[in-house]
Amino acid sequence: MPAIVAGWSLLHDAMIGVLLAAALVLLTPILRTRGPWSRDLPLLYLGLCAVSVLPVVAIPTLGMAYARMQWVTLATFAAIFVCAYTLSRRVPGVVMGFAAAWLSWAVFSAIRTIAAAVAHGRLTHDSVDLMGHTNSRAGFELTMALFAIGVADSGGRKARRVAVPLAVLLLAAIALGLSRGAWLGLLGACLLIARRRWGWGRAVLILTGCALVLALFPGPFGARARSVADAGFSTNLFRLQMWNAVFRVIGENPWGGSGYDTLWFAMLSHLGAEIPTLAGKHVHNMLLQTWAETGLLGVAALIGVFVAMMRDAETVRRDPRPWLRPFGWGATLLLVGVVLHGLVDCTWRDYSQQVVFWSLAGWLAATASQGRSSA
Repeated sequence: MPAIVAGWSLLHDAMIGVLLAAALVLLTPILRTRGPWSRDLPLLYLGLCAVSVLPVVAIPTLGMAYARMQWVTLATFAAIFVCAYTLSRRVPGVVMGFAAAWLSWAVFSAIRTIAAAVAHGRLTHDSVDLMGHTNSRAGFELTMALFAIGVADSGGRKARRVAVPLAVLLLAAIALGLSRGAWLGLLGACLLIARRRWGWGRAVLILTGCALVLALFPGPFGARARSVADAGFSTNLFRLQMWNAVFRVIGENPWGGSGYDTLWFAMLSHLGAEIPTLAGKHVHNMLLQTWAETGLLGVAALIGVFVAMMRDAETVRRDPRPWLRPFGWGATLLLVGVVLHGLVDCTWRDYSQQVVFWSLAGWLAATASQGRSSA
């Protein structure tokens, strides 16, 4: 096993090196030409994140080694975006290859989640394995499940034959994982689907009914759902305490932030004895995490990225090429899931989800731009 892990790590590093070299070549024409906001905003956001890391160099316990690690990570995400954007402008159908790569990890994760539940004979939420924490696994499974649901919902028969079984598998894993954040993202996406078919009024009624059924469901599913309304529930109280602490960190430097991926360090003096460490290195809220680490400019840029991606997804959903439209609807549901899940968690910042997100952003920016040109 150690040899296999070392081999995969070496292969990963080699692929990243090739990706960065390719991105350096492809970035020059992008910087020289005026493009859509959805092409430029991701680079602006990642650039602001990189700038926010500069003060870290002067912190003795972090220093240049930590800053360099963050810069390489951010450069990798930028390279993924640039390469996906450039490739998608030439071959929009590359999204099928992207989707296969994204789903492969999610399917493997879902199979492991289901197998673990069967092996233990019970549902376990707070667990960690080689695929990460339960919430991280559920967050990734959610994004891919919603993408598959969107493709199945608006695609043809062939698309449904592939997407429906994948969606069912991923939804089963999400249910067994007992992640309330993933359930919230799923309910929000279902509301959007119902609104598209029957309008807002009926959609809200349907969603309310589903939420009540889940809350009244016997066993661990119902108990987990009902815990959302329990202010004294351990993880609810934990989140409230963290959010109170992170607002104090934001108040110290609302414009510049503490630096990308340094909130766990900045929070140390604010957590207190009741929360000695920042579990998972995040505060279970994507917006607060971004604001505290990259300041108001960083959070504004990230909101702009999401808005631009939603706009591009809507453009792709109306693309003159019918075979592309289901991917636009799938991307819309995926983004809704990320935003809602991000209200109570921050697994969007996990490496695997970032790879999906920035490659999707590159594909959407390129494909939507072509769609507007041909309209």
